Amino acid sequence: LLIFLGWGLVGCGGDVVATALQDLRSRDVSVRRRAVQTLYEARPADPQVVTALADALGDTDGEVRRAAGRTLGLLG
Repeated sequence: LLIFLGWGLVGCGGDVVATALQDLRSRDVSVRRRAVQTLYEARPADPQVVTALADALGDTDGEVRRAAGRTLGLLG
């Protein structure tokens, strides 16, 4: 599950959303999973986030795709 995986990004300082958006493009699936979980937890009202999550719906990892869809649903 993706529960609590976003904490690694939350504690590192700086702009958490910007970091998560960058991490969504990582080759490392665990980094992408943390990134989408972080965006789920932050729920930012940002058009860039919606675009990045829509792109993540095509991710090769099913867990990333599901989490991206769930997050998009929350953002409306």
